[in-house]
Amino acid sequence: MKFDTTALIATWLLGVAQAAPAHEKGELDCHPVGEAGIIASQDHWTNHYYGHLHYDFKESRLEPTEERKGKPKKKLQFYECKPPTSKLNGTTAQHWFGQLRVADEPSKCVTTTTWWVKTKDTGPYGGPGYTSRPEGKKTETTLKECSTSEETLRLQWFGMTRPSKKNVNAALVHKGYAEDEEAFAICGNEENTDEGKGSYFCRASDMRSNGFAMSMLETKEEKRGESGEDPPAPEWYLGKEDMKKEK
Repeated sequence: MKFDTTALIATWLLGVAQAAPAHEKGELDCHPVGEAGIIASQDHWTNHYYGHLHYDFKESRLEPTEERKGKPKKKLQFYECKPPTSKLNGTTAQHWFGQLRVADEPSKCVTTTTWWVKTKDTGPYGGPGYTSRPEGKKTETTLKECSTSEETLRLQWFGMTRPSKKNVNAALVHKGYAEDEEAFAICGNEENTDEGKGSYFCRASDMRSNGFAMSMLETKEEKRGESGEDPPAPEWYLGKEDMKKEK
């Protein structure tokens, strides 16, 4: 039997191209989940929210909205992505993992400049201490082109709670690598600069830390109770589980 060598080589090359992982071709295997929303934060007292803030991107940098109220212009869509490396968390029964993209411009991703690690020191209220890395790098949250490189994905890899109930906003964290600490809060720079007052995803040792508020993707308006009390906090807010221990 005579084989067409040229045809066999062409078929083999086609098979190799089809089998190549998406990230090696400059792509990630991602799809949108949930509704588009805005970045918001809530502080809490006992079992209720207070101190509701909205955030928007001013010249591609995350900042609280004017007078800390009003609706931001940029809506964001969470994209669940298959992790191209074992260094990144994959989706679990409790959380989606992937990139947070601009809804009407999905080539742009929310990007941090740092990630968070636990320190040997204790926090201001006796809990563990945390600090950002790389050491000396200014901590900001910005909009950058979505990337597939491992190093940049560390700055663009987020987690979002999968809703167990309807009409509940999702918790939002910057995760980075699986070994990194979850930045599940939004902190603000204490000093105003010529560039404005930026905000960023952070990790604090205690709920009482100054300038600390839990981050979420707001897709539903938070409504007060019939007597005007602050809205109750959802389950994820009161009992956050460590993502490192999830299966």
